[in-house]
Amino acid sequence: MKIIAESSSTRTEWALVEGDTIVEHAFTTGLNPYFQTRREISHSIRLELPEVFFKRRWDHIYFYGAGCANVEKIKVIESSLVAQFKPPVTVNSDLLGAARGRRGRRPGRACI
Repeated sequence: MKIIAESSSTRTEWALVEGDTIVEHAFTTGLNPYFQTRREISHSIRLELPEVFFKRRWDHIYFYGAGCANVEKIKVIESSLVAQFKPPVTVNSDLLGAARGRRGRRPGRACI
């Protein structure tokens, strides 16, 4: 099972996914490394996500977020997620998340 999260500066949507099925779904406040420290992000994740997100070890976490466009800011989110969950983490921009949401891994154009 994996966690997929998409975050703007105001809201983060989280999904526990097994195969192609969403098993659990939740919302927390937005996470943006330009406006929050690693500690603030970790605190928000721990306090706002339902306990089911912490009950087991996940295969992978995919996070797509605002402010995740350069290596320095990606590391802030990565370290926060690893501190809370421990599995491998992939962090990308919200723009890539929107494109993958529309096209998956198929070639094509997604206009935002």
